[in-house]
Amino acid sequence: MAFAAISETSNPESPTATNPSIDLALNSDEFANDMLTGLGYASVSGLSSTWDAVTSQLIVSFNSAQNETVSVREYLTPISIDLYIDKIVEDVFTESGYSSVYGLSSSWDTNSNSIHVTYSRAYAGGYFFQNGDTHITVNNEGDIISYSSTAYNSTVGTITVGKGDLTSSDKSIIKSGFQNIKSLENIIDSITSLNTKEAITEIALEVVGITNVKNLALDWDGEHKTSIVTMDSATDDGVNITDVKLTISTSNYDSIDYYSSVATVNGIKVYGDRYDLNDTEEYVIEEAHKAIDRIESAVANHSFTNGNLTFSFNTQGNLSDFSSTIRHSDVGIISTTENNLTTSERSSINHSYFTVFFDPETSVQE
Repeated sequence: MAFAAISETSNPESPTATNPSIDLALNSDEFANDMLTGLGYASVSGLSSTWDAVTSQLIVSFNSAQNETVSVREYLTPISIDLYIDKIVEDVFTESGYSSVYGLSSSWDTNSNSIHVTYSRAYAGGYFFQNGDTHITVNNEGDIISYSSTAYNSTVGTITVGKGDLTSSDKSIIKSGFQNIKSLENIIDSITSLNTKEAITEIALEVVGITNVKNLALDWDGEHKTSIVTMDSATDDGVNITDVKLTISTSNYDSIDYYSSVATVNGIKVYGDRYDLNDTEEYVIEEAHKAIDRIESAVANHSFTNGNLTFSFNTQGNLSDFSSTIRHSDVGIISTTENNLTTSERSSINHSYFTVFFDPETSVQE
């Protein structure tokens, strides 16, 4: 590189291992570009840099760049249990005799096993209710500890229901719903990284009753929003199934365009299509596809903007401090420090410094 000529001069002002004092103000951009290349950056636009010979610090900024080595996945907001709790709660309402529940919202407190549910309006037993508000707390087995619910009916006014007003059927339905939430919660807690298409698929399968999944794999076509899900075996609502294959496509509006399934049950091939799906299954598939599309599209985006990096070196020419902020359109600002550098990246930074400042005969080896 161009800086080699500087270190090859043998005049008294040449830098030494204890005095790398040449001012690179006029050439620091090439130095900076070499540093960025070692960190995986390419197609850098709007590069600007400043070298401080007194503090041995290089400050770099750029407008935009590509970098395939930055792991965007770990900075994405992971899939949340809240994505599916509302649907589980809606199923509880449906089993309890409610229909056409609108404006449903729920908040689950994992620490106290309690849930707060509200809805704007619903029908039940031929009556119309508004402004529903329900608080439920259960124990670890799902048995109800406390229950209070209010709703407004134009004929009789505000109706209040307590734990003592619940039938055994009501309690059984609520217990089953809480067990489903806890089961989903346990699945999510057991997954190391929730920001993978496989994790999202496993969670979705759990919600629709497919458990004990073995050797799950998923091929994702982001352009056509199509997934092909395969698994060696699983349990579907208590039935053992093998050689499972699901093919699913969703539209740009996230509704299901195509669905087919094939599995072996007791040695017999069983086939299904989208008309075999219930409302919960459709909802889960559509939400899973939206989550997969969001995450995989972000991971495939290697463009970064507003880069600001600072490299500091000690008197031996080794990196002593590092900080970086870059912006990604899907995750916002990504900040890293010296602790985030890999051994290879640190080695590349030090090598770039030595190449610029030290003669080959006097270079300090790491």
